[in-house]
Amino acid sequence: MGKKVLKNAFTRVDTITAEELAYLQELVGKVNNVQMQIGGVEAHKHELLHSISLLSSELRKKQTELKEIYGDVNIDLATGTISDADNKEN
Repeated sequence: MGKKVLKNAFTRVDTITAEELAYLQELVGKVNNVQMQIGGVEAHKHELLHSISLLSSELRKKQTELKEIYGDVNIDLATGTISDADNKEN
């Protein structure tokens, strides 16, 4: 196969075979590709975490506004129906 093998303790091989080199290059390329994909996923995760933070802040603000208008009540998100906050059904 063209693979160089050490014949004795004094024989030295300076390079690996072309097939071995190609396989190593392919594996390193795949590892690098996966690492780049992980970086992309992490960047997307960061964007999503930032979005959820902004949305949560906006929700708290709206809840405060609605509490000022309607008092301490429960609001059914499906219908918009208001019920007393001490009502255990919601």
